[in-house]
Amino acid sequence: SAGALAAGALAAAASVAATAAGAAPTPTPRDACRPSSPGRPRGGRLFGESLESVLEEEGARIPAVLQECSRHVQLAAQDDDAGGDAALLVGDGAPSAVLALRNAFEQSDAHGIAALRGLADAAAAAALIRAYLYELPEPLIPADVFLQMLNAAAAHERAVNDGGREIALSTLDGLLARIAPTRALVLEHVLCFLVNAAGDAAGVGAARAEFELALARAWAPALLRAPARIKGQFAGRVSETSRACLLILLRQRGLVPAAEEVEEDEEPPPPP
Repeated sequence: SAGALAAGALAAAASVAATAAGAAPTPTPRDACRPSSPGRPRGGRLFGESLESVLEEEGARIPAVLQECSRHVQLAAQDDDAGGDAALLVGDGAPSAVLALRNAFEQSDAHGIAALRGLADAAAAAALIRAYLYELPEPLIPADVFLQMLNAAAAHERAVNDGGREIALSTLDGLLARIAPTRALVLEHVLCFLVNAAGDAAGVGAARAEFELALARAWAPALLRAPARIKGQFAGRVSETSRACLLILLRQRGLVPAAEEVEEDEEPPPPP
């Protein structure tokens, strides 16, 4: 299944390569990369520290806070009979739970993992992922790519035929290929986590459309952000187009649009 625990780092790397080549990759398993020393006390900050510094300290390819929190949320979503729980991904979680979890991961990965074991509020784990991404000193998607991605997303939304949409998607794939591999892998992990955890939350039709909008509103600010001087260069509504861009990226990775109904006997694609 898509949540199998054996794919390893090669699956995530293959997913990034598929994105660069213009293919729609299969969602990456939630624990594609694990930190090598989860019990080591943290030598520096976690939140607000550069992604590269955290990865070097942990000896990992995905920060443990992302790896473990995404695992926790996805397992909680799988426990739901509907195959996904909208509130887990778009809710803020209890502030006290978010703060306690944050403090635990700041202390060490082992403390964070222990805190997750006793966490009943899975939405707090999702909120912590967003907080970590939002507080990165350099956005996961670089500012020099951000504006072009918005332009490509806007072109996709304006397209009146499949040919125009394919051109826009190809442009987006090319822009993603320009992101440093370290950051591209983390971005792919988060996008595939969202697809896997969303499942068929909220069903189809109007309820699903409402869920997708809430999902984009919650996660776009953490994944697609840039300085005001960059945003000011975009000839359109930045927030609205950022949300559209995120949904395009998620649908490329398997998020089922609100207009499409999933067959009950349809099997999810196997992990790469």
